Amino acid sequence: MRPDERIAELEAETASLRSDNAALRAQIQELVAQVQELQARLAKDSHNSSTPPSRDPLGRKRPRTKRSGKKPRGQLGHQGETLRLVAVPNEVVEHRPVVCVSCQTPLDEAAPVALYERRQVRDLPPVRLALVWDNLTG
Repeated sequence: MRPDERIAELEAETASLRSDNAALRAQIQELVAQVQELQARLAKDSHNSSTPPSRDPLGRKRPRTKRSGKKPRGQLGHQGETLRLVAVPNEVVEHRPVVCVSCQTPLDEAAPVALYERRQVRDLPPVRLALVWDNLTG
């Protein structure tokens, strides 16, 4: 092989290697950007993003709250408040099932009542709109 041919062959090989090198560098840059994005995603949890605690990665320990030393539920000496049933309600509604829940057999009015349940519903007063007029034009 003549020296001129050898030089031409080596120059062609060098050009090919340079183009491969440039393609690999571009691919490396893309992969580095992907790795950085994934690492940033892994670093986020419920404390530094809007994700719920149930989405925290496994193995992450949540900071524990400090215990007060008190037992759960009401403390001794606390009166407690509860909504008492009204002695005379405004309205009594009786709900009777038409069919048996389990076997779908029709229930007539003469069927004996097996269970009574008493509930009290307290409705909020209706919302009233108020018109407020501000003189903003000055």
